[in-house]
Amino acid sequence: PGAMQIINDLAARFGLNVCWARLALMESGARVWEHRDFLELQQQDKVRLHVPLITNDRAMLHFAEGAVHLAPGFVWHLATDIP
Repeated sequence: PGAMQIINDLAARFGLNVCWARLALMESGARVWEHRDFLELQQQDKVRLHVPLITNDRAMLHFAEGAVHLAPGFVWHLATDIP
């Protein structure tokens, strides 16, 4: 199946509707610049999920209280409504 079919199947398992999806293929050592996600998500019935497919131990998500490695094999729910 194609990537969108996999995303839709995953969403259906959790009873979710896909608003939009993005697949990111990043080179080794690449960085995503520090940013704040859409705070308006707190005003709507939407969540942001990360589903790592392939990663390494140095791939970290940093936030005010610390950092976490988004390991594959898990669906990570990010609470983007917390400033």
